[in-house]
Amino acid sequence: MVIVKRATLDDKPAIYKFIQIAYENRWQYKIPERWQWEFVENPFLPDQLLPVWIAVEEDGRVVGQTCALVEPLKIGDEIHRVGWSVDTFLLPEYRGQGIGFQLQKANDEGNEIFMSLSMSKANRRIKAGLGSVPIDPVPAFTRLARYTPESIRAAIADRLSRGNDALKRIIILLFHLLFLDRLCSSLLNIQVHLQDRRQLPYLDENIALSRIDIFDQEINLLWDKVSPKFYAIVKRDDVYLNWKYVQQPYADYFKYIARRN
Repeated sequence: MVIVKRATLDDKPAIYKFIQIAYENRWQYKIPERWQWEFVENPFLPDQLLPVWIAVEEDGRVVGQTCALVEPLKIGDEIHRVGWSVDTFLLPEYRGQGIGFQLQKANDEGNEIFMSLSMSKANRRIKAGLGSVPIDPVPAFTRLARYTPESIRAAIADRLSRGNDALKRIIILLFHLLFLDRLCSSLLNIQVHLQDRRQLPYLDENIALSRIDIFDQEINLLWDKVSPKFYAIVKRDDVYLNWKYVQQPYADYFKYIARRN
């Protein structure tokens, strides 16, 4: 019999074993550093309870989990806590038994506000069944600063092979042997450079960028000035920004402050 419960630190060894099975070649980016940062050392947890819910077999094996990345959310003039649904996974042999629904229900009920940015179709159905409603699409802006031969080979091979792994390997090999990957990346990088040059005349000379290691109290002045203009926004003060962009493992962020005059 499988039970669903909120995890404690005593469950950590069993959870780590589950993650190694569930995430195969990616588990080393989930544990132990990121797990500790995300669910234990998070300064915005409302209590000492882990934002992690697990499905456990009678022998103590963890067979499924769902977690929440908790962040401070300003709505109007009040600060709330939002739990972003993350790291939901149920071992294939336990699917179709309602365990996934129980996990998501526990996660939903364990957070003041429960949200999710991306999810599988099965997770979307479960969340809809729990009463979650879709909101407007969230745009994501990506800028490729530099193309590499490896990225060119991978992108073209994925498009041309259409899921045929053997054909994909042949395309990658041909592009490498014929120097096409290096030629394409060079041409694209020239295009990026020219685009950047065209933007230079529009730069404000009164704005200076300085790279920083941590966010200090100065950033709170910006937050106090800007935040009233937003009805709903994650609280971006020095505590949040340092936790998210300085202390986060496996992510090396470059941090800058822009100052005018």
